[in-house]
Amino acid sequence: MSYFNAHTHTHSAHAIINAPLGFTQFDENCLYSIGIHPWDYMKYCENTEMLQHWLYSCVQLPQVVAIGECGIDHTIAVDVELQEDLLTQHVKLAQQNSKALIIHSVRAYNDVLRVFKRTDCRQPIVFHKFMGTMHVYESFKDFDCYYSFGNELLTRSQSVGVLQNLPLNAILFENDDSEIAIDDIYTFAAQQLHISVEELATTVQQTAKKVFDTKFV
Repeated sequence: MSYFNAHTHTHSAHAIINAPLGFTQFDENCLYSIGIHPWDYMKYCENTEMLQHWLYSCVQLPQVVAIGECGIDHTIAVDVELQEDLLTQHVKLAQQNSKALIIHSVRAYNDVLRVFKRTDCRQPIVFHKFMGTMHVYESFKDFDCYYSFGNELLTRSQSVGVLQNLPLNAILFENDDSEIAIDDIYTFAAQQLHISVEELATTVQQTAKKVFDTKFV
């Protein structure tokens, strides 16, 4: 059985690989996301022309199925308005190329929501490493949103509670850059949802095909 991984930094099959900044060695048998992480804002400022060229050329590749991770982070020393401007660019790029968005949001769901409303975002949106509340879920119901849970699910009871209350077809899983195996996250999640891991994996695979508009081998 394959377990789809919505966000990883490791070369993997059945996964969306988060490409490093400026990465060009795309494996034709893998799937990728590309974007400017909020933490890389200063690198972007120092290499704007090169990185914009990278984004706008690589987004055309069939292996690139998502834009991100991108978003807003209130824990870094970059003005939120500047982060909003960069996120807006990513939303427009996603809409122009019919790609999903993978969103990094830290204490910033209201800011991200404001950008989506301003841009009238209609692309699928994946909240990477989601640790929001059901109130956050309700706030984004006008958009095509999906919620990806990582290794924090195994230790964070609040995340388990949210997982149990979300529609099953709005849920994804990831292991990001952790050493936790993706199948361990699926096994734990299936136990909390009181369904078989086979049913969960099949449902997530169907969701992933819809979100990323592609077939998974």
